[in-house]
Amino acid sequence: MADLIESKNVIIGLSVNDDHFEFATNISTALKNAETEYQELNDRIDESIETIKRQRKRI
Repeated sequence: MADLIESKNVIIGLSVNDDHFEFATNISTALKNAETEYQELNDRIDESIETIKRQRKRI
């Protein structure tokens, strides 16, 4: 079985002005939110896979 490489990308809003820049949210909060969303997506995928497996057994 091939090794799986996990990659996580996070997009953070950034405003740039003449003399400074600002993030739309602080980086720590953005990373926590991204991790939560990532976990929720993985949970939904797992549920979908289990549903498909159950449906396959009925056929």
